Amino acid sequence: MGSVQRWSGDTARSLTLALVLLQLGGCAFDFTKHQASLLALFCMATVPDNPTLEWTAIGIWIALSLTWVVGLIAVSRSALRPIHWVMFLLIPIAFLTQQTMLDQSIFYCDAP
Repeated sequence: MGSVQRWSGDTARSLTLALVLLQLGGCAFDFTKHQASLLALFCMATVPDNPTLEWTAIGIWIALSLTWVVGLIAVSRSALRPIHWVMFLLIPIAFLTQQTMLDQSIFYCDAP
């Protein structure tokens, strides 16, 4: 079985759809509660000021926040499924990395 066929089967499509539904459900839940994903955006300030790190972090936040869009497209486009799956796996890694950087005072929160 070729690598393209691995991503194009019904199981792969179902998994992709399940991941998208999980993401959308998580977004809906987040909007009704603490809005942690939005607050994470305000916890990327640096001291001393490091615009490169801040803009890189914001770019990663935007890309991972829009992972569900890639997932929606990937439901019908099998070539995007592995990209969506990797992006989905990067979300908790990015969260833990940000928490570590907050703990080490590399980032701080400047939100009210």
